[in-house]
Amino acid sequence: MTEEPSEKKARVEEFTGSCQRNKVIPRAVLADEYTRQFETVEAFAANIENKTQTSELIRKLNDAFPLKKLGHLKRVRCVKTEKDSVIQIILHEKEQDLDLRNTLVEQLEQHNIKADSLGQPFVVHVAKHPPLTRNQFTKASVCWPVNFHEDKYISKVIRGELFSDIEVLLIEKFMRMAVKAAQNSDSEEFAVGAVIVNPQTDHPIAISHDLRCTGHPLQHAVMVCIDLVAHGQHAGAWELNCQATDGTWALKEPNKQQIEQNLNSVDCNTCLHEHNTSVSRSSSRDPHKFTNNVEEKKESLPYLCTGYDLYTTREPCVMCAMALLHSRIRRVFYGCADNVQGALGSRYKIHTQTGLNHHFEVFYGILEDDCRHLLPNCEKGFVEKVKTA
Repeated sequence: MTEEPSEKKARVEEFTGSCQRNKVIPRAVLADEYTRQFETVEAFAANIENKTQTSELIRKLNDAFPLKKLGHLKRVRCVKTEKDSVIQIILHEKEQDLDLRNTLVEQLEQHNIKADSLGQPFVVHVAKHPPLTRNQFTKASVCWPVNFHEDKYISKVIRGELFSDIEVLLIEKFMRMAVKAAQNSDSEEFAVGAVIVNPQTDHPIAISHDLRCTGHPLQHAVMVCIDLVAHGQHAGAWELNCQATDGTWALKEPNKQQIEQNLNSVDCNTCLHEHNTSVSRSSSRDPHKFTNNVEEKKESLPYLCTGYDLYTTREPCVMCAMALLHSRIRRVFYGCADNVQGALGSRYKIHTQTGLNHHFEVFYGILEDDCRHLLPNCEKGFVEKVKTA
């Protein structure tokens, strides 16, 4: 077999390296438990003098001193020495600012645990929290053996192996649609785009951009996109200038005269009044306005965004994040972070709050540079507004 020319081989390697550098890798926004710093706490341990008593000591200590806060620890460990091996057992959690060493022997005797079966108690540092990732497990095991049941799904997420190459291409495709939608905005400060997709069909359900430049403070790109989905289900809170094409709801070209009128009289009370008026109008719409057989179609549709994915150029704020939660979104992909108002990773992680009745996955960093270039003055403008408020 002839060897490939070095020049051609170099070009191939350069092309491959370029593809790897430009590859979109969605990064997950996980709960803090998966990314927190490794911490240790102190506990009392002792050598087991007679190895034949190990099982009995484990049983008695589990009854007498259950490790309520340290249930992820294994009760014993084997330590190899030069001549032999020693089995060590955890006796008790060390109370904060209290050294129980002097009274520990008495407590053991009270629970029918003979002190002569154990060596002199000593303090060990053990993992404070149960390991949830392979990395946490490795660090915890150095201190003391722990129980670990790996979540294969989370491990794939952390390694960046959740999505196939085809899925990554689709993710990039829909984010480019969101970028294009953002470019339709007439405001540099609010140049944000959003796309909601049905992952079962890989078909966009709604495409929107931010409408705050028209004078309505609540019409963020994500809020408008959710409302467009509702329009497709014969609902919606706002009278948006929109249309459906091939099953995708999108905004029409904005009315320039109306935009100028709104911008010259921006008032939150006026906007709220208009919002309430539009809700009243939407509740009395002509049932034949959108499509025939509405009731049959509604039965086949999910509740708002149930099972759908959102692609947005900028990290959603608290209002938008809660709207996504209530609309039962499945996944959120965003391009660049919002360090001022971001609610899905930067300032808060609403999607990971355990007290909420719905949770969704969040990924970021898709076409990050392209998305950030859409908003060169966004954070600066927001800070200036806060200062002058």
